[in-house]
Amino acid sequence: MSINESDLRQRGIRLTPQRHMILTAIAQGSGHMTAEEIHRRILPIYPEMNISTVYRNLERLLDLRLVAVTDLGGGRVCYEALEGARHHHLICHRCGRMTDLDDSLVSDLRQQIVQGYDFTAEIDHLAIWGLCSECKASAGRLRED
Repeated sequence: MSINESDLRQRGIRLTPQRHMILTAIAQGSGHMTAEEIHRRILPIYPEMNISTVYRNLERLLDLRLVAVTDLGGGRVCYEALEGARHHHLICHRCGRMTDLDDSLVSDLRQQIVQGYDFTAEIDHLAIWGLCSECKASAGRLRED
């Protein structure tokens, strides 16, 4: 993750060593990481960091919109850095397949919410659950048998 410290300072945000380590761990990770996974990445470098510090800083980074949080199922609440274009997911609740969903579709939704409700939705990282085409086809074959 490329964090421009001067940009953060102009916004009145201090990039503490803990925040920097958390953002770095997320950037070097697989993209979607739980707080526990982030904590495990930091421990070899900074063994004094406890999990409550990770959670507290993740909350602050969420408020600052530097990270997004999404429930990807199975009790996994995951964090991801918000840099560049936003992205979203379609997740099959049967097989767990995750398909990226382009932000342009969500952008239209954001605009409709503003126009229809005078509400600015911060949709940074959305997970939409359903059935993928293969599981739908498989379910249809089971009903035919």
